[in-house]
Amino acid sequence: MGTVVDAESGQQVTSFRVTHGYTINPNIYWENESRRSFNDGAFTYEIWMLSYDHKLRIEAKGYEPFETALFTAKQQNENLTIKLVPKK
Repeated sequence: MGTVVDAESGQQVTSFRVTHGYTINPNIYWENESRRSFNDGAFTYEIWMLSYDHKLRIEAKGYEPFETALFTAKQQNENLTIKLVPKK
């Protein structure tokens, strides 16, 4: 579960996508077919592949992409606040 805001203004990002990736060290494999779209600055994302470390990539038009730190299989419920940096 998380929120996505503009890093400069603190306002919610109205439209963004979240993509799941998992690691088989040291490589990250992005599951582009699982990319989901969200609105109004909020998202919930459930991951079923708990045998690997994983991360999320958040993308929105006009912003630099953001990748979370790795999550372990034991991290079941995380509350994230993602601050997207506007592209220059």
